[in-house]
Amino acid sequence: MADVSGISQSTIDATVAAYKATLQQPLTNLQNQQTTDQARLSALSTLKTKMDTLMTTLQNITTIGSDAGLIAYDVGSSDPSVVTATATSSATVGSHSLLVTQLAQTDMVLTSTVNASGTSIADTEGAGTKTIQVTVNGVTTNVNVDIAAGDSNSTVLSNLAKAINSADSSVSASVLSVNGTDDRLVINGKSTGSQGAISLGDVSGTLLSTLGLGAGVVSARTASTSTTGGFSHTDVSALNAEFQFDGIDFVKDSNTISNIIPGLSIQLTGTQSATDTPVSLTVGLDKSNIQSVLQSFISQYNDVLSTVVSKTSVDPTTHVRQIFAGDVSFLNLRMQLQSIMGGSVSSVATGNPSTLSQIGISIASDGSLSISDPSTLTAVAGTDGSPLTDLFTSAKGFATQLQTLVNGFTNITGILASDTQSTNDQLSSLSDRITQQNTIINAKAAHYQDELARLQAEYTYLTEQQQMITDIVDSVTGTTSS
Repeated sequence: MADVSGISQSTIDATVAAYKATLQQPLTNLQNQQTTDQARLSALSTLKTKMDTLMTTLQNITTIGSDAGLIAYDVGSSDPSVVTATATSSATVGSHSLLVTQLAQTDMVLTSTVNASGTSIADTEGAGTKTIQVTVNGVTTNVNVDIAAGDSNSTVLSNLAKAINSADSSVSASVLSVNGTDDRLVINGKSTGSQGAISLGDVSGTLLSTLGLGAGVVSARTASTSTTGGFSHTDVSALNAEFQFDGIDFVKDSNTISNIIPGLSIQLTGTQSATDTPVSLTVGLDKSNIQSVLQSFISQYNDVLSTVVSKTSVDPTTHVRQIFAGDVSFLNLRMQLQSIMGGSVSSVATGNPSTLSQIGISIASDGSLSISDPSTLTAVAGTDGSPLTDLFTSAKGFATQLQTLVNGFTNITGILASDTQSTNDQLSSLSDRITQQNTIINAKAAHYQDELARLQAEYTYLTEQQQMITDIVDSVTGTTSS
């Protein structure tokens, strides 16, 4: 009798796999929708980033007094070696004169020179802790320094400098090697002007007196010499800046002055004699800033517009639809962007430009903007930029309208946030449905595999029974099975 064999395991596995494939279409549909939603999330995120960038520029343009805004000023100096200046958006166009006769300086105190390798300081003071006090601008700090018997003068001065630097942040101290043999301690103030004047005194011991800075020298602010202790400036008024601004005398404790004219920060860099011609400072509109800010705005606007156009398009040949194709919100955004920038501003003052073309900005056929005539833009800006601020920041100005439009998409309750939340919710639901579908498919496949295995077992059992019957019959008839 012919040999009869069962179905192999590989055949069962292949059959189960084929069965699972027939159940895949609902799962494939869900997975395709998941891919589409993920692509939508990515597109929403990209657009949000671009619109946020544009929104920042719009806010700067429309915020009065913003130093990152459309209007900025620069300051020209007739002699930068004497004075320079910068201006903020709160400055006023105009000219000013300065005559600088004295720069603000920091105070400096020097001890007498001592032989570096000698021990005269330790011999005079004796071993122990010595305390001095340093006073600057009404604040007194005690400084302790330890002297050991036999300490060299260099060691004592070095330890004193370290102690001063550790205890008092208003001054700095260092040891100056005068000629390779002698040393002296130098104490420098950190603040310019008379408020930074330094006063010293012995508290415990006579260390300062030993170093040539006794009470008489300090109180009189005696001038130092090449060997004796004292001050670099005997009169504290010499530490202040002195100048005339528009003919008015000023005394300041710093060479950086920002409290004379609003929006103007002055830096004094050199001095003149009383008979010199005053330096002229001219505050004017920074027209290069206007072009830079508008170019940045145009680039960001074009970026947003091209993204919206691209994401709402439908290929006329292949009919492939982009992720926002047919979406009313984004089709309206596309139309509103182009409508705003292609229109005219009704809120400008009489005589001021009301369209982009009037300031040298062109609109291409695809709606993108470009500065096509920089000279017209510069001319329209005038002396104070008001025609441009009117065009962009008035009640119906371009930047004002765009800011309202963009804000409706980018704020926390805006269209992008709502769409993102809705898409995320759908993705979460899809994930659950995909998990459920996989469970159903796997359960059906497992049941099918169990049925095949059961049938295989029955088939094997019947085959064995058939063989047994055949063997019995052959034994009775005396024939041999083949």
